[in-house]
Amino acid sequence: TTSSAKFAVLNVNLGTPTASLSAGAAGGAFLTSTGNLQTTAKQSLTLGGGEVTMLEMAQAVKENRIKLVPHDALLKTHTIWDLGIDDSMVILFVQRTSQETRIINHYQNEGFGIDHYIAKLQEIQMTNKYRYGKNFAPHDVNKRELGTGKTLIQTAGDMGLLFEQVPMVGILDGIQRVRLMFPRLWI
Repeated sequence: TTSSAKFAVLNVNLGTPTASLSAGAAGGAFLTSTGNLQTTAKQSLTLGGGEVTMLEMAQAVKENRIKLVPHDALLKTHTIWDLGIDDSMVILFVQRTSQETRIINHYQNEGFGIDHYIAKLQEIQMTNKYRYGKNFAPHDVNKRELGTGKTLIQTAGDMGLLFEQVPMVGILDGIQRVRLMFPRLWI
């Protein structure tokens, strides 16, 4: 099966996701000796349609921004969702400072309803002692489900999870936003 992972990039000033980093295979990511970020299945990771150059990636490695990023108990933990229908549902756990956006954890699975993911959020919160902030979901979170006639925002809200919808942006705009944010991203 094919699955993907997406890493959204937050606007530091507004606290909202502006673009995403995505990988094409299940599993973790690693850095090659040439500075390429790849998945464990050795498929290249793409950032904003592949527009982040080797120079930018090499700079992130040089600045030690691609490493295990610890949880800071003083900061709220926000979640960023990639809604998987035909592939994996991915939830990123992100913390922000005035200068940095830190991806501290992630959860990925497939074949489950929203109730599973809400229960998993609660489990992860208890285990890691996270203080949750906002929950960001992509623009398609407002599509109506055929079976219920409700949107995922409505269904999740009925279960106590409130989403903020991230607006859809054009490809070139998304690429530019990723490139501007990348120097502040800790993965």
